[in-house]
Amino acid sequence: MILLRLSQIFLLTLPFQVALSPIPGIDLSGARIFALSLFLFWLTTGLFRKKLFIPTSFDALLLVSFVFLSCVSFLWAENAEWAVRRATFFLSFSPLFLVFSALVREFGKRAISALLRSFVLGAAVAAFVGIIQSVSQLFFGPGPVFRFWVEHVIPAFLGGSFASSVAEYPSLLANIGGATVLRATAFFPDPHMFAFYMGLALPIAFGFALLSDTTHEKIFFFSAFFLIAMADLLSFSRGGYVGLGFGAVLAGAMTLRQVKGTRSLLFVAGISFALLALLFVDNPIKQRLFSSFSLEDGSNQGRVAIWEEAVEDISERPLLGYGIGNYPLAVKPTAEYREPIYAHNLFLDIASETGVLGGALFFIAFFTVFWKFLKNRSVLFSASAISLAIFFGHALFELPLYSVHILPVLLLFLSLPGFVNESEKKL
Repeated sequence: MILLRLSQIFLLTLPFQVALSPIPGIDLSGARIFALSLFLFWLTTGLFRKKLFIPTSFDALLLVSFVFLSCVSFLWAENAEWAVRRATFFLSFSPLFLVFSALVREFGKRAISALLRSFVLGAAVAAFVGIIQSVSQLFFGPGPVFRFWVEHVIPAFLGGSFASSVAEYPSLLANIGGATVLRATAFFPDPHMFAFYMGLALPIAFGFALLSDTTHEKIFFFSAFFLIAMADLLSFSRGGYVGLGFGAVLAGAMTLRQVKGTRSLLFVAGISFALLALLFVDNPIKQRLFSSFSLEDGSNQGRVAIWEEAVEDISERPLLGYGIGNYPLAVKPTAEYREPIYAHNLFLDIASETGVLGGALFFIAFFTVFWKFLKNRSVLFSASAISLAIFFGHALFELPLYSVHILPVLLLFLSLPGFVNESEKKL
């Protein structure tokens, strides 16, 4: 029970973990220390109780194989140091899969509900901070708020070196309709990772609202849902918008299959009307969304060129790739470690660094878990399926795998479906 409570605290505070700088130029997120502490606590108590659960499901074996392949890729990487640094990142968080799996195995639906609830609560608070950050530009202007954020706020949460990189590559700002706009990020390093986090949390908040027994709880989780949705939109992440589209399509299909009663139909009609109003009324969100599909947009043209280059690079080293953390050197031999060079597609990035073999391991593990969520049809597992659909849609444009915020949550989702007793399938 102590391990469950500590895991809840970890997920609740994940968006607000501070960074340590033990060595100049090295930033160490508090989330990495917390994650390793959870693993050591699980290992110690499990050995003491002689009750150490190791998942052996098909998707678990695929995931472990992917992590192992990634970590040993320093053997063939051009820059072994970069690969080792990325490997230590994986090894900091991947044991969380064992911790979450063990908790679900021992406590069943109680653990699933507790862990997801803590995740949603933390996301709602982060969403509120992101909304305040975005709204503040209406009073002070985007430039002053941006400078205040990168100079006085995020260094505590990202570390000095990482915060300097964020300031150097200011993705916090975007040009929308000819105007510079500050994008919601809260304490995340960029709006895309913030949008990933909000996208994963959004369906879960809605699921808890549906499951709530009391009016106060329903109001609370519906409020959390709308906060998270608004923050996600204010990130102005076009990949995030595409992810929401993927999730909306899946949610619509699931609703039409299961919908019963006039009230449910009215609710679906109300949500549809709100979305249509957002699309037809002129606003920055609509402009940003439509630009996602414009072939004349320079950013889109650049992304297509990056995808084509990534496919060519993968074809040159198809089996094992360039080694984790080393793809930037294939694109630019003089690249720096923190220089944001990547394929802008999770699956292309994985294939470029761990080869087609690594890409296949991750891809099959991901969709095996997704299929398990779909088959279960319970409220939280259906919501989790929508979360992974949002993640997949967004991952077609970004690389979230090395985020201290996204990887732990992804491991949480991947640990959920295979270890629930038959009597507890309806969550």
